[in-house]
Amino acid sequence: MLQIISMPTFKCPQCGGEFQAETEGRYHCPHCDNTIAIHLHMHGKIPWESWREKGRVAAFFETWKQVMSNPVSFFKRVPVKGNFVLPMYFGIICQSVAIILMWSYQAGFHSIPLILDYSAAFGGYWPWTAAQSWPSMTIFFLALLVVAPIFALIGILFTSAVYHSFLKIFSGASNTFEATFRAVCYASSSQLLGVIPIAGPIISGVWLLVLSCIGIKVMHQTSYLKAIFSVIIPLVLSFVFIALIAVIFFSGAILTWIN
Repeated sequence: MLQIISMPTFKCPQCGGEFQAETEGRYHCPHCDNTIAIHLHMHGKIPWESWREKGRVAAFFETWKQVMSNPVSFFKRVPVKGNFVLPMYFGIICQSVAIILMWSYQAGFHSIPLILDYSAAFGGYWPWTAAQSWPSMTIFFLALLVVAPIFALIGILFTSAVYHSFLKIFSGASNTFEATFRAVCYASSSQLLGVIPIAGPIISGVWLLVLSCIGIKVMHQTSYLKAIFSVIIPLVLSFVFIALIAVIFFSGAILTWIN
């Protein structure tokens, strides 16, 4: 049912009847049997890239819904080149929300023991401790609003560059860097799942990898195997690198302690 909702709707020029199509090609109108040629890049618009028709907020959530409910159909309609600024803004918004939530959760959890200590030391006078803690947390949150978009953009550019480089290594890059960049930007939709308590970050992280693989596969018209390798291998290499650094660090610490 989700797939039907997310498919673009078209209007027959002869009878005015509406019908849905998932891929490009020739279709027969179910109302008058008129033959219609559908070109999804022209007819199946991306809501976010035509936001003037619905407004920014409605276009954003409509795009998010389409990505999350039927990513294959969505990425088939994403142009491989054009105005890359709008996809970039979309990715920055999604990534910024994830960054702000992550650091806000961290700040909130770390502040609990501090607040309890103050509360115990001053006889449990909660309004006093709250007055002392909220200004610093407010400043921290405002700083996040400024810094998060910068980190989000850096993350999107870096991730796109890494994916595209590995895609070239596996001979799967049939389009330019912009196609990979667009796939990464719209795949960032999963980051909004981070609002789910406890399991949110895990779910959003896994679905981000899935959306990235689908987006790269579709937009570069390559195989799923090459797309998966381009996404997973950099992740595995990152874990291996971090593990090696940890081993070197702890080995040095142990040798220093023994000597």
